[in-house]
Formats: sequence, structure tokens, C-alpha cells
Amino acid sequence: MRPHQLRPNLAISALVDELQVRCAEKCGWVGQWSDRRAHGLECPVRLLREADAKLSVERRGEAASAQARAEAFAAQQALVLAEQASNEMRAALEQAQLDAERQRKSFAEAHRADVTRLTVMLDQERDVRETLQSDVRILQLALDEQCRLAKLRAARDQDEAMATCAAVRATRKRKAEHPPGPIQIFVKSYAGRTLTRTVLPA
Repeated sequence: MRPHQLRPNLAISALVDELQVRCAEKCGWVGQWSDRRAHGLECPVRLLREADAKLSVERRGEAASAQARAEAFAAQQALVLAEQASNEMRAALEQAQLDAERQRKSFAEAHRADVTRLTVMLDQERDVRETLQSDVRILQLALDEQCRLAKLRAARDQDEAMATCAAVRATRKRKAEHPPGPIQIFVKSYAGRTLTRTVLPA
């Protein structure tokens, strides 16, 4: 392949053109690679060197004037670059402050949302606990009432049983002391007569 057949890569060329470079003459200029040739035409150091080269054919006054202009231009360029750097730093600081403020607000909102959610959960838990405590109290009262009624029924049944046992014992005692005599049964027949039957106790 011959040199004239080579084709540059446009993407790489664009990236190279955007590279930040400094002036080879060390005048303080910083710019893109694509602007270096344009700067070379007005580089104060180069102009100064050319002015120095012309000192042999020009008067010293003209050389001094050119040098002064070159130094003034270099100082102006340095001032412009410093101002640009200051503006960039100020913009970066303001952006960082804005980002920090947004992040702080986001954290504060998230914290408030968490606090609200936890408060709601605590309220719900307290309501459930109070409901359970109320149900337990109601069940305890019902259980106590049932126990009281059961004790009353047991006492009543016991009293009735004791009274029945006492009546049975008294009846048996009476029967033992006064045995029953013969029992007479009177039966009226269809003929109108009254029949008498005597039954002896066992």
C-alpha cells in the first residue's frame, strides 16, 4: 500500500483534535490539538523570537515595542485562561452544592417516609395489642363467671344431695321406729257394692 492510498480514521482524528495540549513554546496557552496551528500564528513567544531575529535589520525601538506587545498579549492570554479556570471551578462548586442539596432533600424525604410508615405500624400494633387485651379481659370475666356459676351449681347439688340423703335417712328411721300396719283398700264394684281388701306390708 502506498502512502497516498491511506485514509485517516475520522473518529480517531476527532478524538485527537479534542485533546488538550500546551504550547510547545511554553507561552502558557492551553487548547485543543486542532487549534495549535492557529495559535502558532499568534503565539507571543514565537512572535518574540521572530522579533528577536529581526533585531539585526530593524531598529531596537521597534523590537522593544514588539516585545512589549508580545508580553502584553501573553499576560492577557494568561488572564483569560485564569478567568476561564475560575469560572469552571465556580460552576463545578455550584453544581456540587446543588447535588448535595438534592441528595439531602432526598434523604430527608426518605427518612420522613420511614418515620411515617413506622408510626403507622406502631399504631396498628398498639390497636391490635389493645384489642387482644380487651378480648382476654372479656374471656377472663366470662371464665370467672362460668367458674362461679359452676361452683354455685355444685354447692346447690351438694346441698340437695345432702338434703335427700337426710330425708332418706329420716324416712328409714321413722319406718324402723314405726313399722306400717295392714293397709285396707276399698273398691267399689259395678253392682254398687263396696269391697274391702286388707294388704299386709312386706
